[in-house]
Amino acid sequence: MSLIDKNVIGAAVLLACTAAAFFELTRFPAEARPFPALVLVALVVTGVIWLVRSLLARTASDSGVGTAGSKRRLMAAVGLTFAYAVAVSHFSYFVPTLLYIPAMAMVLGNRQPLVVCLAGVGFTVGAYLIFVVVFERPIPLL
Repeated sequence: MSLIDKNVIGAAVLLACTAAAFFELTRFPAEARPFPALVLVALVVTGVIWLVRSLLARTASDSGVGTAGSKRRLMAAVGLTFAYAVAVSHFSYFVPTLLYIPAMAMVLGNRQPLVVCLAGVGFTVGAYLIFVVVFERPIPLL
């Protein structure tokens, strides 16, 4: 099975799981539905983009994605995510997130310092605005 076939299957599984989650969302109280629904919509968009890109890639040749270097990246990403989870429990949300997002972007191959830094700041500020300002839910500071 080629990497493209695996991507098509992965996208289909993501979309199927998202559909199941939408069904489960109907059991939530009405006041608790907006944020999970927003996340699920984002997952649907991601799944559709992934599926379309994978189907379009069937006509192109395999670009070598998924070679030996990917295993090191995967292990680095898993380790970084574990370290982030530990850091959040000890140092709150803001500082670990400001460090994690750029570090993860670097692990995934982005080497543009401005983009990497803006991603970290943008994600952290965006999460703050969504949770604290929009949903009026405090983010624990320690």
